[in-house]
Amino acid sequence: MVTSTIIHSSMERKEELASRIQMFFPQITISDFEFSREEIHNIIKFQKLQLLFIDASIPDLNYNILLSDLFKEKCEVILITKANNSDNKYCTHFGVSGLIYLPINTANIVVTIRTILQKINLLNSKLFVKEIEKASATENIVGIPTLSGIEYINTRNIIRCEGLQKCSRVITVDRKNIISSYSIGNFSELLKPYGFELVHRSHLINLAKVIRYSREGFIYLTDNSRVPLARRKKTEFLGLWSCL
Repeated sequence: MVTSTIIHSSMERKEELASRIQMFFPQITISDFEFSREEIHNIIKFQKLQLLFIDASIPDLNYNILLSDLFKEKCEVILITKANNSDNKYCTHFGVSGLIYLPINTANIVVTIRTILQKINLLNSKLFVKEIEKASATENIVGIPTLSGIEYINTRNIIRCEGLQKCSRVITVDRKNIISSYSIGNFSELLKPYGFELVHRSHLINLAKVIRYSREGFIYLTDNSRVPLARRKKTEFLGLWSCL
């Protein structure tokens, strides 16, 4: 979800814009705040908004300071302005991401917001990658993307990873199942430096958790589970395991 609010002197315009936004972009939540001009800066800062729609002609509002502050807070700003007022000096401010013209036009709204949402998603993905890299830089700790966010796990506690359709299951000493959006290939790249080996196209194991290998082609692990060993991986696996 993307958090946002609309600041406009006309309640009618505000409600009309909110209705159009929610019709085409249900992933945008619009918070309705009542505040004075002097409180705008603080409300935006403390509510951690990602997207702000604001009237470009609020009297006595210092747009330079506001837009610069919002840029630092990584809040995307869409100015609401009359179509014949696009020469407003604030429309080209570096802190402005897009313009919505009055009278409200659906095509203008959709194109503008869609472009900005793509930017927000890109920034979020970059921040996500940085979090993963930061976690991975700590000895034996990796960041794993889950349904609820990023979970940091000591690699020594991971027994194995199992590839599922479009996601993976991580089996640990403490918890049996952690579902992650990472593919088994992603986990192989992430965990290989920590003594993990892809022994089958769907199974990545912690070599330190192996207790035995059977002639039937199965590897048994400390949680009493077993995984198949691909024939092409047999020689490589036995060589690695014998070195432990």
